[in-house]
Amino acid sequence: MSRYSEQNREVIYHILKMLPTIEEALQHMQIQLDELRLEESAVLFTDTALAIGSIAISILPLLVSGNDNDLIQPIADMRESIALLIDAYEEQNITTIQFVLAQRLIPSFLAWQHELGQRIRPAVLS
Repeated sequence: MSRYSEQNREVIYHILKMLPTIEEALQHMQIQLDELRLEESAVLFTDTALAIGSIAISILPLLVSGNDNDLIQPIADMRESIALLIDAYEEQNITTIQFVLAQRLIPSFLAWQHELGQRIRPAVLS
C-alpha cells in the first residue's frame, strides 16, 4: 500500500511531468546567455525559479521519512543558487549568471530531479 493519498499521488504525477520541462528551460537559459540575450533569459529564469519553488513547496509536506535529506539538500542548494542569480541579474553580470547557472543551479536541480524520480516515482506507479 502506498504511503501517499490519491490526491498526493496526483500532485506527484504532475510534478514528475514538469521536471523535464524545467530542465529544458534551464538549458535554454544557457543558450540565451551564450547569445547575450540577458533580458530573455531573465524572464525564463523568473518562470523557472517560480516553478522550482512551487514544486518544492508542494513536495515538502510529502517528505515524512528521516531519509529525505537527499531531497531537502538540493532544495537548499537551489534556493541559494536562485538568490545568487537574482543578485547577478540585478547587477546584469552575465559572467556570474552563467557560472551560477552552470555550476550550481543546474547540478542542484539535476540531483533533486534524480532523487525525486528515485523516491517518489514508485509512489505514482504503485
